[in-house]
Amino acid sequence: MCGIVGTGVGSFELARSVDADSSVGRGDDGFLVSRWLSATDCEPSSQAEGEKNLALFEAIPVALLGIACCTKGMKRTVFFATLLVTSFFSQAAEQVYVACSSTGIRVSDFDSETGALSPFNEALSLPGVGFLALHSEKPLMYATCYGEGEKGKNGVIGALEILDNGTLDVINLSPTKSGGACHVSIDAANQVVFAASYGSGSVASFQVQDNGSLSEAVSVVEHEGSSVHPTRQKASHAHYFAAGPKNNFAYVPDLGLDQVVIYRFDGTTGELTPAGAGKLAGGAGPRHMKFSKDGKFAYVLNELNITVTTFRYDE
Repeated sequence: MCGIVGTGVGSFELARSVDADSSVGRGDDGFLVSRWLSATDCEPSSQAEGEKNLALFEAIPVALLGIACCTKGMKRTVFFATLLVTSFFSQAAEQVYVACSSTGIRVSDFDSETGALSPFNEALSLPGVGFLALHSEKPLMYATCYGEGEKGKNGVIGALEILDNGTLDVINLSPTKSGGACHVSIDAANQVVFAASYGSGSVASFQVQDNGSLSEAVSVVEHEGSSVHPTRQKASHAHYFAAGPKNNFAYVPDLGLDQVVIYRFDGTTGELTPAGAGKLAGGAGPRHMKFSKDGKFAYVLNELNITVTTFRYDE
């Protein structure tokens, strides 16, 4: 299964949030206060309020798909992901990359004037590829995928070079040491790559080497605990892992714990240090998150109760 996913404000209807009290979670220097968002919160009363809600809608993809933003050189790139589909859209009219778990990564030429896409061609055959992240300065891509180990198929993060013709070459594959990853990201300084593994409920960090390759996993942390859903929250399920706006803390929406787990990370070594958690209502099932452009708010997409929780970010 693979395909291209489109999104827009008009194609998403926000469900009213559950009736729950706000909850507070404090991390060491990474303070988060949650507020439940209702449908009325999405009706702007002013231009400023509308701009704030636009940032919110950037964090609400269609059908609970994850959304994130990064830059490739001077080009702004937006990508969407499910477990099977990841699409890269360059607004500067270059290429679109689609990751399909069964066939690998495919590439198409994108015409920004007409919106037309050329037929997709193979960029790289890569087993089990799921989520992609771009280096902001170099033609490099990082992908969740599978490699062959001593015990058979195991989860790895692939460091890939983007060639001039749009195809990809593998630089190296670095094991997560924690099962197959569902999400990968790179910090703002392009020095640390983060990976979240849903099945094992764990996270890992890697150093980015000068040639774009990844080190062995520097830190691997397995989350412990559960929450209230009888089948989906029997254990931890880390669903996303990325740096915050100041590039010193990284955040993990954990669907199984109903928490956004916080880590301080060393921007040079990539080492992770636990730094608390932001708590959500029981049964929320946090899946993905995005910070507002001014870095003052974080919007967490909850899969199980179909809500979005707004966190206020305090350094």
